[in-house]
Amino acid sequence: MGAAGCAVPWQPRDPRAPIYVPPVTTPVRFGPTWLRLVLSQEGQPALDAAVRDAVTQAARSLDYKVDLFDLQNLVGPAGESSPGAIARRLLVTVQAGLPPDGVLLLGRQAQTARLQGMGLLQDVSGLMRTAKARAGALPEAIERQHFLRGTWFAAPLYQRLTGHRVRADVFARAGLDPETATATLGDLRASIDRLGMGWGVAPEDTADADAWCWGVIHAFGGALADRSGERVTLASPQTAAALEWLVAAFRALPGARGDAPYVYTEGSPPAGASLVSGPAGPAQRPRAVGGGAVWVLPRGAPPDPVERLWEALLQPDVQRRLWGAGAGFALPVFEGQWSDPAVAALPDQESVRRYRALLAPGGFISHAGQAGDPTPAAQVVEAARLGVRMVRAALGGRPIAEVLAAALGDAEAIYREHAFPEG
Repeated sequence: MGAAGCAVPWQPRDPRAPIYVPPVTTPVRFGPTWLRLVLSQEGQPALDAAVRDAVTQAARSLDYKVDLFDLQNLVGPAGESSPGAIARRLLVTVQAGLPPDGVLLLGRQAQTARLQGMGLLQDVSGLMRTAKARAGALPEAIERQHFLRGTWFAAPLYQRLTGHRVRADVFARAGLDPETATATLGDLRASIDRLGMGWGVAPEDTADADAWCWGVIHAFGGALADRSGERVTLASPQTAAALEWLVAAFRALPGARGDAPYVYTEGSPPAGASLVSGPAGPAQRPRAVGGGAVWVLPRGAPPDPVERLWEALLQPDVQRRLWGAGAGFALPVFEGQWSDPAVAALPDQESVRRYRALLAPGGFISHAGQAGDPTPAAQVVEAARLGVRMVRAALGGRPIAEVLAAALGDAEAIYREHAFPEG
């Protein structure tokens, strides 16, 4: 497939140019190393500015020149939050021979298994071995996402404190302990009903809503696929029960109020919201923690200078600046960093300590997929936001059995395309 008439931000295009431009060999350059880096934005001005400043200073210390682009320059404003759009645009730049030299992705954007399965990423295992030897082990959440078949395909920058959050002051005024009042899905529903302020999540076509719906499905014991990640198991009684709960909850209570006492977020938290462990369901409490900020190295980018830059960003002084700018949202990646005094000085220590406790039993991310490792097929389903689509269809009046049958057909088609057996 050729690069179809869409200029990447560092490649000005003449509108009279032909639609297909065959790849060309990049000429040898002399002088300073020049890197083009694409950065996702957290939406936290202090943290986003600190990341850009850290990259600029690290590049200067290495005598590099850098051009920094926002992710929307690569995928467009409408595709910034879509892992599908990121994969497609990265494919175009790689095939055109003009990839960015590094891309910083956040949470669900970093679909490493999918990008690696498309042949878009380079191995960064050497960098990760050096970093782990210096700073300690990495949590299971990160290893499951980015360490694939014995190879690292992403390099973390920091962890993001995301998940279930409550306004503790609102709960306290109603005589409710936030952790106890959200311990199970039943407790959460009863507490929101008692507070009378509505959900902080709605059945909208967003990553937050989709992740929340999958969390409920997992809590009931449903799953997209089995633990091997190779067989679709979506249309189960457990998934049907989860959809029934979600539909009833959304119909009974209004959703997505700005002052809601409870919210689930995969990104920056609302001000004053504290982390809670999250509700358990009839089957289990979903083990889902975080979703970090990670660098990926596109195929065709120069590994040596890029990895030297990333290694400079993992140094303790740089990391402390990022944690401070994140004000309790950006947290350490490596085990050895948690004892740093800068971590104990962060605000919202209650949320920081709870997040640390959730990591301890091996918390991991399994947004749309299964209890096993992420797979390219599961991440394609995730990009389609199948979880919230099922809920929206059921809220629109379609019978749940019919909704599940249609979703199963969609998921199986994706798994067949990725050479996995049918469910």
